[in-house]
Formats: sequence, structure tokens, C-alpha cells
Amino acid sequence: CHQGTRTDILRMIHCWGDKLLTACIFWINGPGSAGTGKSTIAYTVAKHLDAHHKLGASFFCSRDNADCSNPKLIFPTIAYQLGQFCSLFQDQISAVLQADPDLVYSAIPCQLEKLIVKPLYAIRGKMPFCVVVIDALDECSDGGATSIILTCLMQCITALSPVKFLITSRPDSHFVHAFEPARLSQMTQRHILHHVEQKVVETDLLLYLHSSLQKTKQVYNLPGSWPSMKDLKSLVQLSSGLFLFAATAVKFIQDRNYNDPPCQLARLLGLVPPVDLPPNELLDQLYMQILENAFPNISSEYASKLKRVLGSVVLLCNPLSPFNLEQLLNIPLTTTLSELQSVVILPSDSNQVICLIHPSFCEFLTDPNRCSDTKFLVTPALQHSFLAEACLNTMRMLTQNICEVKQTWKLHHELENLSELVQQRIPPYLQYACRHWSQHLSQGLLSDRILSVLEIFCKRYLLFWVEVCSLLGDLHGALTALKSVHQLLLVLLLHDCQQLIREFFPLLKVASYQAYTSIFAFVPTSTELLKIYQTEFQNGVNISPFSNRPQNWDACLWTMDEHTAIVHSATFSPDNNSIATASGDHTVRLWDATTGTHIKTINGHTQAVTCALFSKDGLYLITGSYDFTVKVWNAITGELVYSINSKSEVTSVAFSSKGDHIVFGCLDWDIKSWKPWEHLAISRKDPYFKIGQHSSQVTSVCFSPDDCHVVSGSRDTTIQLWNAHSDGLKLKALHKFKGHSMPVHDVAFSHNGAYIVSGSADNTVRVWNVKNGSQLKRLKGHLDSVNSVSFSPDDTKIISASNDKTIQMWNVNSGDQLKTFIGHSDHISSVAFSNDGAQIVSASQDATVKVWDTYANSSSLLRSLIGHTASVNSVSFSSDNSLIASGSDDKSIRLWHIESGSCVHIMNGHINSVCSVKFLTDGISIISGSVDKTVKLWNVKNGSHIKTFIGHSNLVSCVAVSSEGKYAATASYDTTVWLWNLNNHTHLHTLQTHSQAVYSVAFSPNNDIVASAS
Repeated sequence: CHQGTRTDILRMIHCWGDKLLTACIFWINGPGSAGTGKSTIAYTVAKHLDAHHKLGASFFCSRDNADCSNPKLIFPTIAYQLGQFCSLFQDQISAVLQADPDLVYSAIPCQLEKLIVKPLYAIRGKMPFCVVVIDALDECSDGGATSIILTCLMQCITALSPVKFLITSRPDSHFVHAFEPARLSQMTQRHILHHVEQKVVETDLLLYLHSSLQKTKQVYNLPGSWPSMKDLKSLVQLSSGLFLFAATAVKFIQDRNYNDPPCQLARLLGLVPPVDLPPNELLDQLYMQILENAFPNISSEYASKLKRVLGSVVLLCNPLSPFNLEQLLNIPLTTTLSELQSVVILPSDSNQVICLIHPSFCEFLTDPNRCSDTKFLVTPALQHSFLAEACLNTMRMLTQNICEVKQTWKLHHELENLSELVQQRIPPYLQYACRHWSQHLSQGLLSDRILSVLEIFCKRYLLFWVEVCSLLGDLHGALTALKSVHQLLLVLLLHDCQQLIREFFPLLKVASYQAYTSIFAFVPTSTELLKIYQTEFQNGVNISPFSNRPQNWDACLWTMDEHTAIVHSATFSPDNNSIATASGDHTVRLWDATTGTHIKTINGHTQAVTCALFSKDGLYLITGSYDFTVKVWNAITGELVYSINSKSEVTSVAFSSKGDHIVFGCLDWDIKSWKPWEHLAISRKDPYFKIGQHSSQVTSVCFSPDDCHVVSGSRDTTIQLWNAHSDGLKLKALHKFKGHSMPVHDVAFSHNGAYIVSGSADNTVRVWNVKNGSQLKRLKGHLDSVNSVSFSPDDTKIISASNDKTIQMWNVNSGDQLKTFIGHSDHISSVAFSNDGAQIVSASQDATVKVWDTYANSSSLLRSLIGHTASVNSVSFSSDNSLIASGSDDKSIRLWHIESGSCVHIMNGHINSVCSVKFLTDGISIISGSVDKTVKLWNVKNGSHIKTFIGHSNLVSCVAVSSEGKYAATASYDTTVWLWNLNNHTHLHTLQTHSQAVYSVAFSPNNDIVASAS
């Protein structure tokens, strides 16, 4: 803070920070608009604490820096700095990381527990009092994760003594809610900046502006009367309490590109006064004034370049130096950015990074409601596409053995000066491209151009990239990158690469060159990766393949086998980072979902644990057991939070989406409801209500997505729907779903709440309509009892687990069986999707837990063909299977090359949607039907139009071609089918037997009969 400003708030914080026996957390928040000075206060406090040897650690979040906006780096960074602060703590951290080097990649709750809470406990009484500063927590890239951070601190706050926390943020709703619980509220001191008296703020602003402009007056040798007190007070009024406005205004006035402070000040004072506009709009006006002053008259060509430069600066995942950004973009930018020194910090040292004066400039440039001039407006999706292409092109610099290591057989730690070689051979702009290409690709717009560049990368540079990720120590990041892109595009090479890293992670982590050599002896024979890269990297060395290697990657990613009895239940945490399993060995275990390693064992039950489930925020774990108890655990520490006697063996538990309501089913036939946070046990004999009852044992319970209803399954063969908020007096079911002939083992709601799926001992899976209770689908395929069922996150698929030792995946709409997962050696008890649908976790009576890849063995899914701008209505293969034709609502027909996925021709001519396309058997021509009532014939070789057939009086819904290619049949909404001669382009017959629209038409194999459907 400027000397003499913010004295009251600084005095208050210093008083709090100097004493141990005050609130554990000090939360500073300001209004939703930027620039009230939160970060400046945090920096000043941190500097003061450091001078007095009380700063334990600090983390200044920043939206324009990938590391500083990554919530998963907050606790590891704090732990490292606390180690620097206290040698005893450092010893504890060193021991923890030696035992588990990958701990920094684990879930946030696990990080806090193992990197901070446990080390503090180990040296309790010996850790000096200190303060940790976390600034701008709202600028983290994952808002959900910041809520988890705050709730984790709430759960562990007493265990963190003598460490206190100063946190600054905007008062976003999830921050306010996180601080609401009574326990945290009592331990938190709050200061709201916009509640400070306006007079105090204005006095501080006047002091700051007067001091800053006095220096300007001296530099430019201006008259003593400048600036006048009237002008200073007007500038204070314009600032509307925003220190950011004042600081930016000073930079604008001092801008050396103009060398005219009085004129610059006059321009500012010409802005609309604050009585007409809110503060954030005045800030927008200031930003616009700066841009218009810097670029008053520019061509459209220069405007395009300017937007690319500005867009790159504001949307980079990590800031780069001017030199490195120029290398990445292949655009000279120093001259352009030098015009914007009021808002962009352009370093004189070429090794220092470019920064924005404040994140609000990024918000301004990317919001069309704020940046009104299209010359400056940055469209994020377009800019991310540009950056993705720049990254992919930059990675063409990658080569095999990029560091030119001579002893490639050695492990990384055995190589001399490897870290220096990495920095020399892999410059920052290439490191940036390798780390962040997938983030830009997934946030950008896909185009033929981008897909073409991506294809080149996949086929030529993919393994070079894996080598670099290994050398940079970022194989975890490589897995994340491949996962995000594979969900966007079904490209087999990317999937193969993801599997390669997973399968050989320990080896690749310590020996990057093995990506080209010994690994290929074990890569499955049918993979695209093997076909393209195997011969390229052998360099005359004959690598004998493993004799029994499979054709495809194993769908099973991990097997966790540390339970000593039947595993009854397995479930993913909401962030997909952890898995919880419940077992007959009386324990609950937590696992790392990325690596399959065991994290924690939770003990406390005295009989088999039948079920375990995370709360929606991932902070709690609920378990049910045959020991007649339901327990709620702290998922971070494993400590017991609540426990109740259920008066019967518990078979199933469910959390409401808000996490405040639990239901559980028991062998005593009852469904019971419990709200542990309301402490009902104080006023009632039993802490729970009964909300329903079956005529036999309850096997499964589940909340509807809106928490209003509970569905239950029972050994009485029925599924029943109940009011989740029943007072326990009326136990009448809202719906009873009948159809199963044997006990129902599991039930689950679809995520849209419209459907219920059930699995039964009658070997079937059934889908039900929630609204009317009707059965929609009966899925048959299992050979034994079905024990567990679940919908995919998008509700398009169902998975089921059975006593026949298999997991089946089904298409919800068609009921078709899509895939079978085989690997367990005994009955499978439980199965669940990860929240992104990419993985499945299963639990079995063979005492193992397995994680499966839902994309495995999907060799028919070669690629996505992207180019149409509206719905695609029809596709057709050429007779030699080398081409695909597609017709779309965008009025075009596209011709695609199957092998490369590239678009060969775009055929325009229809004036409305194309409903149907077909190749002629000779592969030379395509026929199409359209909403424009016409049928057209096209030349495949050059995409040209050959002939238009006119005759239908309504849209043409379907076209068919006879096997020898001589005739075509067309169906129409005009109730007719027309036959055409394709040799002489004439109309042969009109078939008029339907009374309504005709949707489909087809020739018999011998071409004697035409079939049509209406």
C-alpha cells in the first residue's frame, strides 16, 4: 500500500497477526467489481509479516498464470514454504515425499492432510507461530476446488494451530457459503472493504494520486500548480473507490508514448462522471480510452493482428517473455505492446514475462457487453484455436532424443547435467506448447485446418512430445492433456498414447528414451501407435516383441487388491481423483484413481461394510454396515464425524445433492431418513424417520437428482418411489414398479430424473419411466443375477455388474449391448461411472477393485469428421470404403477421406437441408435428396453437380440406389415414391399407395422390389 493509506485495515490485520489467541482465519473480501485493493493489502501484510519473521507461507493466485491459478498447487506450495520457515517441518515433509513422491498430484483433501496437518501434528508444540497469506482465491481456475479448499480448512482448522490464515477474495456465493457454518464463522474475522467509510477511501485515494503525480511533475518539469486540487478531487470522484482505476489512470497520465501528462489528465477528466455510471463501467471507459489513444486509426488487417496479440497476452495459460511469445506466435509484438504500457507490463529484461496490470483488463477485452469496439474485442474460442494451432506448429521443433543424450540407456538421475540440458534444448516457448496445447484445443473451435495440424502432430511428433513431458517431470500433465482431447476427438493415436503412458508410467517417468525402444515390445499389435511408430525408432536395433502380447489395450486400467474379503461397494469421488471401497473385512479404503495406489484405510466398523458413498462436495464419506450402524467420516482425515444405530443391518446408503440428508435401506424392510447436521437425536428417541417400507429386505436406495424423492429396491421384487421429506407418519409409496420376477438388487436414477434403472436376480436390467411407472426397456444379456446398475453422466449408457463375473454396457435408447468387460474372477458386487464417463470402477467378491477404460477396444471409432455447421442427417460409405458422404441441415454435402478424416469436397447446390445421400455402386457419383424438393446427382471426383431431378411437391426424405447403380428410388413427404433412370436421367414411375409422408425407401437385393415406409 502507498505510505499513509489503508492505515486502519493494516493496523487491524497486524494486531490479528501478532497474537496467537485470535481468530484462526482473517477473510478480506471486496465487491464483485475489481480494484478495491485486496491484493495490495495482502502483499503489504505479507511484507510486514516477513520482516517480523512471522510469514509462514504465501500464495498469490493469478488468473493469467496457470500455476498461480491452479488450486492443486496451493497446499504443496504452502507446505514447501512452511518447510523453509521451520526446519523441523521440513524434515517431516521430506520424509513424506520420499515415501510418496506423487503426493503433490493427489486430491486436495489428501494434500492438506499429508503435507500439512500430519507434519504439524508430528512436531506439535515445536512449530513457531506464523501466518499463511492466500490472496485472490477467487482467481483459481476451478471454483469448485476453491470451495473444497475452504471446507478442508474448516474441517482441520484446530489441527493447523499455530498456523493462521489470511485469505482475500471477492464475495462470490461459494465463498460466502463456505464461511457460513457456525464452526468456521466463529473462527473467522471478516473485513469487507466496501463497508469502509467512503470518506476514508477517498482520503487514501487523494493521498495516493497527489504523491504519484508529484513525481510525474518533477520528471516532466511541470508548473507547480499542476495538478490542481480540483483536478485531483475530480480524479478521486472518477475512481469511485477503486484503487485500480487510480493506479491505471496514473500510468495513463505518465505514458511516455505521449509525453504530455496535462493533456492525458484532461482526457481522463472528460469521461462521464460516476453519478451516471457504476464504477466497473467507468473502468471500462478508462480501458477503452487507453486502447483508442494507442490505436486511433488502424486497418482491419492490423486490427486482426492486434486482437491476436492482445488475445494471446490475456488468454495464455502461463505468461511468457516478449521473446518467447514472439517465437510461439511467430508474430512480432514488442512494438504493438509498447503502446499499451498503461495496462500491460512489458519488461525491459527479455527473460521477464509480460503481465497485465490487473485481471479485469482480460475480463474487459473478452466481454462483448463491456468492450464495445470490435477492433479490440477478443473472442476466446477463436483465440484459443489460434493458440492451439501455434502450439501444435511450435511442437514441430520436437525431435527424438531432444537433449542429445549419448547414454540413452541410463535413468534420468544417472545423467550428468540433465536439468541444464533440458533448459537449453527445450526453450520456454516450446515448454509452453508441450504443456498447454490441449487446453487451448479443448477451449477453441475445431476446424479442418486445426484437425489437419493435429493429425500431423499425432503421426509424427506424438512420442517426441511424450519424451519432453517426461524430461519436464510432467507425465501426469500429459495424461490430463490426452484425456481432455480424447473426450473432444475420438482419435485412436491419442488414446493409444494415453494407454502407453498409463501402462509404462514408472519406466517413462525415469527413462524418457524408453518411449522409442523397449516399450514397443509390449505395445498391443492392433494399435495405430504400433503401426505408425514401430519401424521409425528402431534405428537398426531389432526389438523382439513379447510373444503373448494382446491385439488391443486391456480395458482394465488398475486392479486394487489390498482388501482381505469381499468388496461390496466402490465409488468415485466427485472430482474423479479418489475411489472409496467398502469390504467384508470391516474396512473402507481410499485409493488414488489416477495411479491405483492405496491412500488410506478407515477403520471403525465391527462387521462387513456393505456400502460407501461420497458427499457431492467430496468432503464426507458415508458408510453402512452389518454392525447396525451408519457412519459419516471426514474424507480428508478419515476421522469419524457422526454415527447412529440403525437397529438393523444396513444394505445401502444415499446422500442428497446438498449433502444435508441421508437415506439408508436395511434388512428390517425399512427405508430410513437421517439429517445428521440437524442433531435430531437431541429431541427424539431415534435420530431418523422411516419414510418407506417394503415387504422384504431393502437392497438399494437412491435420491432423485432434485432430492425430492427416494427410489428403493427390495427382495420383494418391487421398486418403489417415496417422498424424501416424509414425516414418517405416512408410508405410502408414490409409485410401485412391478416387472422383475426375482429380488431387485440395485436401483439408480438417471441424471435428468426421468428414468430409473434396476438390476435383479432374474438376470435382467430394466429401465422405467418415473412419471407413470411404466417399463421402457428390458435388457437381457447377463447369465446370472445382476447386482449393480448405473447411468452414465450423459444418460446415454447404462452399466450393469453381475454374478456372471462380467460388466455390460448398454445403449439406453436402443437397448443394444455395447461392450462387455471381463476380468473379475468372482461375482461383481458394485459398479459405477466416473463423473466424466471415461472410466468405470467395479468391486467384486474376488476381493479386488478394478478401474476400466470405457473407450477401450473401440477400434471402430476411428475419428470425428468435423466441418458441417448444422445437424448431419445422412451418411453413406463408398463401395470401396475409402470415402464417406454426409448430408446436413447446412444445405451441403461433404465428401470425407476415411483414412485421414480430411474433407475432400464440399458440394453446394441445394437451397435447403439435405435429408439423404447415397453413393452409386460405381463410386463415381452421389445422389442426394433435400427439403428443397429436389434430387441431385454429383460427381465424386471433382465435387461438381451433374443433374437435378425435379418432380416431388414436398421434401425428399430418402434416396436409394439399386445394386447395379442403374436406378434410384426417392421417398417424399408428398406421399409418393419416384423411380428414376440414372443412365439417361429420366423419370420412370410414380408409386402412389401411401396416404401420408413416406420416410424410407429401399431396393431388394435383386432389384425387383422396392419397399417404402410411411
